[in-house]
Amino acid sequence: MTAEEIAGAFHCSPEYVHRQTGIYKAGPEELLQILNEQPDIYDPLLIVGHNPSLTQFANLLAIDTLDSLPTAGIYTILFPLAHWQDVQFGMGQGLMPEFL
Repeated sequence: MTAEEIAGAFHCSPEYVHRQTGIYKAGPEELLQILNEQPDIYDPLLIVGHNPSLTQFANLLAIDTLDSLPTAGIYTILFPLAHWQDVQFGMGQGLMPEFL
């Protein structure tokens, strides 16, 4: 699924879909930098990408871990913060994965 299709599934206007070309090939450190650079007006924030990077990223962000984020899987991570720039590895609490 593309980001636009996922946005539509959540009844989100396409104007809120912003492409970051670096996500596709990014590793966890680069994904954290991309997350830290996001404006706080995006809350919640959905990152759409591919494995194995997204599973690795999620496992570093959250205290809980996943074996593998499946295709069309959504993993929610809650952070006790007000600003994306303050997110660091190991700060989040993961919720049960969901599937589209």
